[in-house]
Amino acid sequence: MSLFLRLPIVYITSLRNRMAKNAVESLRLSILSFSMIVLLSSCGEEHIAEVNDRQQLPTANPAMTNTTIPKVKVVVVQNNTIGAQIELTGRLKALRTISVVPEVQGKILRQKKELDPGVAFRQGETLLQIESTQTDLNLYAMRAKFASQIMSLLSDLEADYPDAYPKWKAYTDEFDYQKELPQLPVFDNSREQYLFNLKNIPGQYLDIKAQEDQLSKYQIQAPFAGVVLESSVDYGDVVTPGKPIATFLGTDRYEFETAVSEQDLAYLQMEDQVELIHTNNGKTYTGRVVRTGGVVDENTQTIPVFIEVQGSDLKQGIYLEGQIAGEPIADVALISSELITRNSEVHIIKNNTIELLAIQRLGSVGSKAIVRGIPDGSLVVDQVVSTATLRGKVKPVRRKMS
Repeated sequence: MSLFLRLPIVYITSLRNRMAKNAVESLRLSILSFSMIVLLSSCGEEHIAEVNDRQQLPTANPAMTNTTIPKVKVVVVQNNTIGAQIELTGRLKALRTISVVPEVQGKILRQKKELDPGVAFRQGETLLQIESTQTDLNLYAMRAKFASQIMSLLSDLEADYPDAYPKWKAYTDEFDYQKELPQLPVFDNSREQYLFNLKNIPGQYLDIKAQEDQLSKYQIQAPFAGVVLESSVDYGDVVTPGKPIATFLGTDRYEFETAVSEQDLAYLQMEDQVELIHTNNGKTYTGRVVRTGGVVDENTQTIPVFIEVQGSDLKQGIYLEGQIAGEPIADVALISSELITRNSEVHIIKNNTIELLAIQRLGSVGSKAIVRGIPDGSLVVDQVVSTATLRGKVKPVRRKMS
């Protein structure tokens, strides 16, 4: 085949190859374009769905956009005449408490009851016995010498003072040097007295009585019924004069200390009878007002009152309560003490708003306060309210006063 005829064939073949290549490239571009269209379509649908979802959300109710009005519990006040009861609370304290202080030196002897904490003694029982052998012997010698001096005068009395002789003879006959010295007979005249003064009989008598008093200090007796509160000695210890060794607490009489306001003090008089109640077992005791304090406590603005009470089962530290009747008070209300602020005010609701109202506190009955100054029908807030509630509108929920 000639060159002329082969050229068209070559051209046609080349053209066909280019066309096939272009077709492949076009197909590839078509597939890529379709993929992009599908992707964009999917994103568009998601966006449309999101928009539709937003459009389908319910429209907020204008009434619901406002803050809900809080409800507040209140009591409706109705003023009346109330018989005031003055509350008394406090603890018992032993009326008599003493320190046991020896006045002589010596060793403590063993006895039936030891001076230990918690040991009870009756009035007159021996709390402490100190060894006194040497003092006893010295006193015996003094008494024997004294008796001998009087006996030496009997012959002179019988001869010169026969009227005085019998009483002195009887005095020496009954004399016992181991017993307390009896009182001297009374002198009939100055001459008789002069005779005994020459022998220093009155002076010896007084010396012996002083030694007898000193001997009595070796034995310490309970001045009243009570119990040992604390002790620092034991059997065999040597005590020193003037050093406290124990505390003894009386159990026969107690003092109930309480406090009342200056206004309530007017309803208490000396010797008034007051009924007190044991808070644990409910047992009642009758006490009497023995004294009141003369100074108002700066912190509590109350005056102390002291009531004496007796009872075999009472103990120091027991908590008691009581009441005394005060004068009836007119035109007052009874509300919880917790509702009153430090400034003697209460919260009331007026026109659906909480306000403060100044009141006058006149007394109490139990946990409630007697107040004046709240008009009838007032709505007194009966709960703790937040600061936010105090600033906005509220809805009162009423309940009757108890």
